[in-house]
Amino acid sequence: PYIVMEFQSLDTGFKFYLDYAHRNSFSVRKNRISRSRKDKSIIGQEFVCSKEGFRLKKCNQACNCD
Repeated sequence: PYIVMEFQSLDTGFKFYLDYAHRNSFSVRKNRISRSRKDKSIIGQEFVCSKEGFRLKKCNQACNCD
């Protein structure tokens, strides 16, 4: 694999990285999603090692994280 690989679908890309990770004795998880500003459709997904950093928590209105 290399940075900015393109796949026909998110599922195809995730399956590729799951298989690659399994062959190399680690696991992956989905991280950030990139969405189109125009119609909010998903245009990218980041996959990371499952031990990288922390999972992002969904923000609620009370947290004032703007």
